[in-house]
Amino acid sequence: MMNNICIYLAGTTNEILYRETITKFFLNYSEKNVITKDPLVLIDQYLPAKELVLNDKILIVGSDILLAKVEKYSAGTMMEICFAYENNLFVWIISNNESIKKDPWIVAHCDRFFNNEQEFMKIFK
Repeated sequence: MMNNICIYLAGTTNEILYRETITKFFLNYSEKNVITKDPLVLIDQYLPAKELVLNDKILIVGSDILLAKVEKYSAGTMMEICFAYENNLFVWIISNNESIKKDPWIVAHCDRFFNNEQEFMKIFK
C-alpha cells in the first residue's frame, strides 16, 4: 500500500471555499491516498502569535506539498510559501492573478501554478 501524500492548505483565512473544495475532493477520492491539513481546522486561531506560527510550521514540515490559494498578497501566506520551499516541500499555487504568477519572489519559491481548484484536482483523477 502506498503512503499517504500530505497536502498543507495555505491561503488567507477568507479562502474557506477553496479549503472545503480541496478537502471534500480528497475525502471523496480516498483511494488517492491523499490527506489534507487545514491549519484553520487543526490549530486554534486565537493562540498567541508565536505559538500559532510554530504550530503552522510543524504542520508544514510534516507535509509533502504546500498548496496555496493566492489571489492577493498576504504576509502569512507568503511566509508559509517561503518556509515550505526552504524545507524542501513542493509548493503549488492556485491563482488566476497574473501579477502573482509573475512576481519574482513567488515564482522563485513555487514549483507549479494552477489557475483554479479544478485544474489542480485534474492531476489526481
